[in-house]
Amino acid sequence: MTTPDNDAEDYWILDRAQILCLASARRMEILDLAAAFGPISIVQLSEALAAKPTALYHHVEKLEACGLLIADERDGAAVYSTPARRMRLLRALARAENEELMGAVVGALARQAARDFENAQARGDAVAEGSGRDLGFFRLAAAPDAEALAELNALFDQISELFWRSARGGGRRVALTWFLTPLEPAEAGAADDDDENEKDDR
Repeated sequence: MTTPDNDAEDYWILDRAQILCLASARRMEILDLAAAFGPISIVQLSEALAAKPTALYHHVEKLEACGLLIADERDGAAVYSTPARRMRLLRALARAENEELMGAVVGALARQAARDFENAQARGDAVAEGSGRDLGFFRLAAAPDAEALAELNALFDQISELFWRSARGGGRRVALTWFLTPLEPAEAGAADDDDENEKDDR
């Protein structure tokens, strides 16, 4: 399930069973926490996710079965970590045969991001302005030339690196989800389905 490029820092998720396993917002969330803060126990996951341990076991088992989580023992209890600090999906996205699977993963990410945002608003202690901002969003449209697109991608890479470096920084946990997509519809009329899809999402 690994590739020769995998090492202690980077694990490239290329196996179809692993990608399919991550088409679940809850399993993606567990994997994120284990990568950033692991080794982590079911009890710690339960506290971080405000979920009962019994609701998490089968997700953890699925992640372990496909090699995305590694179980160990600490003080008589099972703890879970990831094969590397940086669990990466970008190369899987570049493979045409993964198109449907990656669409499902992105859908799970979008649903989780929406839940994260709603939960942060409901708590009432998120900061939406200033240098201490930990709640925000944006959607922008542009037509960058090749030079600007390269600069944007370099900045996205820098942001990712900063997140990986600051995982154990001691502040409040935050999540960042971003999508970069061409705006041309895949087929004529695809954009006309928005209203119907919004009804389905409710």
